[in-house]
Amino acid sequence: MWIINVASVLLLLSVPAVLWAIPRTRRAVGSWTLAWKTVPVGCLGFVVLLSLFGWLFKQIGVAASWGTFILALFASWAGIVAVVRLIRRKFAASGNFSWFPSVAVFLAYGVVFTMVIWVLAGVLLMRGDYRGTWREYPFCSDPPLVFGECSIHPFLAEYDYRIRFGNCGDAPTAPLMTNTGGRTYFNIYRLRDGRFYLTDKDFDYLVDPASQKVSYLDAFEGRIYAAPLPNRKITSWSGLFRNGENVVQTFNDLTVEAQNVNTAFEGMVYHGCIACGRFISAAEHSEAPIERHMRPSLQITRVSP
Repeated sequence: MWIINVASVLLLLSVPAVLWAIPRTRRAVGSWTLAWKTVPVGCLGFVVLLSLFGWLFKQIGVAASWGTFILALFASWAGIVAVVRLIRRKFAASGNFSWFPSVAVFLAYGVVFTMVIWVLAGVLLMRGDYRGTWREYPFCSDPPLVFGECSIHPFLAEYDYRIRFGNCGDAPTAPLMTNTGGRTYFNIYRLRDGRFYLTDKDFDYLVDPASQKVSYLDAFEGRIYAAPLPNRKITSWSGLFRNGENVVQTFNDLTVEAQNVNTAFEGMVYHGCIACGRFISAAEHSEAPIERHMRPSLQITRVSP
């Protein structure tokens, strides 16, 4: 990731640094010269502000991706306009001035910046050099359960997930399916028998604290089945199918038997959600439906406890 950060700073600051270092261009106040001296720095400010506003929104539990973009764009352009006017006033500029070069440079840097980041990200991914750090959000204290997410792409919203059965760092963990695109949002429900039902935009899971296992939920022949996930990253899987009298499912070429859990969800209660980089309990915010992307929602019957 540091390679992308360094390349971004060099790309954005190289041209302004050269223009400010040369006495003749340092004092130039033409529309195009001012654009090249100020807009790239404003672009860097936009990137920094985008991260800052994103962090602030996350701290207050608000998912506002477009809000952070608009705020960062407005603040960076306010800075560009203020600096351009200050420079023109300092060097007593006169004559016509156009903002078109500034807009053009801003858009050009946006295209070039995006292309460079995509190329560098592709190189890192092909070499297998990129791996984020695990971020963990405890969602239950009794028994202690912790949800973990780890970025697997330099800038896209792609994550590995896991459940840790305990607060200690060496507590057993169980992996969930990989999120190949989209922000993290899980609804969590507590079942009468102490297990937990987790669902996001793509998949459904049954978390069993007693056995410290996570099962993959799927529908088959009008019933809901739970197939235990192997304790390793899942790269391929099948649908449910019959193998003699048993209903089975395959993960990474390992075939496991699935159990009928059709009645396990009766009386389940909403426990909270994982969103905006934290666990939000049911007491803090009411349940919100999840829009499914990969497959339809399971037809789970909820009976009041």
